[in-house]
Amino acid sequence: LKTSLLLGVRILYETELLGLRTEADGETPWQAVLLPVEPAEEPGTRSSIRKSLDSLKLAALRFKPLKVADYTSTFSCNWVDDAALDLSFLQVAVPTKGGGFTEPFHVLQVAEGEWSSTCRRLGFRKTIDKFKQAIGMVVNLDYDSSNPVEKNMRSFTISYGPGANPIRDSLKEADILIENIEYLRGTTHYIVVTLSKTTLFSYGVLKSDTAKWSEQLLRAENVDMASMQVLARKIATIIGLPESTKFCDWNPVQLFDFSSRSRAYESVRVISCNKDGSRPVVLEDAPSKTDGDLPLSERANNAPVFLLGDTLLEPFWPQGLGSNRGFHSSVDAAFSSLIFKNRGLHEAMLDRRFSYHLMNCVAWHTGIITPRKDWTADPLTRYQYRLIDTARKAAEMRNRVEIPERVRLFRGEKGRDAIKY
Repeated sequence: LKTSLLLGVRILYETELLGLRTEADGETPWQAVLLPVEPAEEPGTRSSIRKSLDSLKLAALRFKPLKVADYTSTFSCNWVDDAALDLSFLQVAVPTKGGGFTEPFHVLQVAEGEWSSTCRRLGFRKTIDKFKQAIGMVVNLDYDSSNPVEKNMRSFTISYGPGANPIRDSLKEADILIENIEYLRGTTHYIVVTLSKTTLFSYGVLKSDTAKWSEQLLRAENVDMASMQVLARKIATIIGLPESTKFCDWNPVQLFDFSSRSRAYESVRVISCNKDGSRPVVLEDAPSKTDGDLPLSERANNAPVFLLGDTLLEPFWPQGLGSNRGFHSSVDAAFSSLIFKNRGLHEAMLDRRFSYHLMNCVAWHTGIITPRKDWTADPLTRYQYRLIDTARKAAEMRNRVEIPERVRLFRGEKGRDAIKY
């Protein structure tokens, strides 16, 4: 946020996106139709702060709904969300009441989280991949830098595997069976751990085992919050934190299910209209294709829509933390926006599709990213060459995505200077 403000970005709080619109002249850029949302009380008052704290605590304890609720089953381990384009979302009038206004744009980047209404209304299709049942617990505790024990804590990660480990062995002695555990000390003590269902029942965290899916198993009425804090405290103490360490006021402890992962089929689509501003559409085909009898090149106001973060690809812990891919997907989209400005829509779409293919080509792990000192916005500087080469060959063999010319010519660090964008 600080960097954005220094660069002149305008941040709008308490503002709702109602939809999009375009003018009849076919030349004015697309516009986002926005409406201020009035706070219920004067911000900063004691009662409003208390209500905000209460709502945040409730949100921290609210479990995700069943992810497959609105999806169509395709195979035993997969579902598809065939979201249909909502044309009314592209033809929204500016409200005459409530202070509605518009914000023009040439590129739209959507980062609304996993359950993005904008993503669905623009017709982005998603799939959910179902995996073996996996339940995680997140624990946040206050960090007291004046406490020498807390100050001496060091971040660590313990994965499932052979061999002894003192922390894993101590947890096992306490009847806490884990697959993975990660501890990070920052402004807080952050613990995330994958727990067996047996452990959750033995500690009384879960009440009933009659649910078909993990998401149903973790519904609020099936979870004992007091027992969950007891288990969280036990884990925190075993890894070395003093028993006096306080839980954070926000998101102190929470269970989450990552037995499934949602991901968008497409990372980019195009909103467009006729030159007279009529017939707004969202196109997913390559720009060289036609929409009915009208080639995209003859349309007006062609604006790419990029999906970012969890809206594009939901976090799946065994394949890398969501913050990693969320960061890189955002930078990838920013770079494709630069290509759109400098080299046009066709190359921007090709580049973004390949960088998304690159991100999904292998399971996320330490060896796929270059040292940070080499990074620029260009994904070719952030991903290891062997991964780029693997993704390039996979795309050629399976004809999944068209390879941008600059990627086709790329030969690692020596060839990087020759690539112009």
